[in-house]
Amino acid sequence: MRIISGRFKGQKIDAVEGITARPTTDFFREMIFSVLNNLDINMINVLDLFAGSGALGFEALSRGADHIDFVEGSKKSVSTIINNLNRLDCHSQCSVNMKKAENFINHCSNKYDLILADPPYNKNFLNTIITLIRNQHILNNEGILVFEHSINEKLNDEFLPYVFKIKKGGPTQISFISFNKIYNQE
Repeated sequence: MRIISGRFKGQKIDAVEGITARPTTDFFREMIFSVLNNLDINMINVLDLFAGSGALGFEALSRGADHIDFVEGSKKSVSTIINNLNRLDCHSQCSVNMKKAENFINHCSNKYDLILADPPYNKNFLNTIITLIRNQHILNNEGILVFEHSINEKLNDEFLPYVFKIKKGGPTQISFISFNKIYNQE
């Protein structure tokens, strides 16, 4: 995998090895950041939940984010993030947290401008994690949550008015959510 754009453009990053890993492809990373193109990514704080290799967070950092908090529960994935962190030499702008996402969110006192979440598909994380993020108020008022999930997983009705964009490709759906405004009003 390579960083698509920004100061690390073209830099290689490692993917997590193994058949259970499902890295966000270049196609989807480009799709996500093209939707976020209107968001000024400079100097924002980003949370990368279920970070895997850290590809989404490193892409945000490359495009100007100020700080990335990576959250990952797998030792193998954390090791990959640290290897990528060393390769890109961006230690001062990143924190790596080996924790389950739910535990991190429940004990988090930080606020984020952008939250990127890419949990394992079809494991009932979608609505659980969105509920925790909303209830713990870790997303800034103008912040955006980008959630990558299976097209078979459906958002609870209570969250649908806050979805401002949906992108689909194959078995994957990217839902863009902002709690500061109600969209899709009837």
